[in-house]
Amino acid sequence: GVLQYPLHAGGLPVKVLCKPGVLVWEADLILAAYMETLPVRRFLDSCILELDVASGLPSLVAASLGARVRLLANSDNLMLHVAHNIGLNEGTIADARGSVMVRVPSMQAPVLSEGRQSKHMQPNSCFDLVVRAQAHIVASSAAPSSRTWLVLWHKDQLC
Repeated sequence: GVLQYPLHAGGLPVKVLCKPGVLVWEADLILAAYMETLPVRRFLDSCILELDVASGLPSLVAASLGARVRLLANSDNLMLHVAHNIGLNEGTIADARGSVMVRVPSMQAPVLSEGRQSKHMQPNSCFDLVVRAQAHIVASSAAPSSRTWLVLWHKDQLC
């Protein structure tokens, strides 16, 4: 089904499709919630890179707050899944004047949704924020569990 993540800043909820093999992990929810604690002005006209994207929820939240976002997916299947999620949110992203581009590192042509021109999303861009949210399944003798990893780099640490 489709998960509807309500934006605390108001507006329409961000929608992501959940299907077998591609879920919204705890890490996605935690990172999205953390990003919403930041002032909205930090997202307006900022460039954000999300690494190892799965559902794309954190990036879709950032784009819905006005950021220009690039997502790197590890496979064509994930890229197509995220492209579908971008499509579910095109109106919200365009209203916020955000944009989203997703690509597989080996792919030539990115899938793009834009509320403004993508000229700022060149491959050698300097990003204002780089994020990665990942959940690892940990098998144990008791029961499998997940560990959530959040990694954030701010532009002052990159450029």
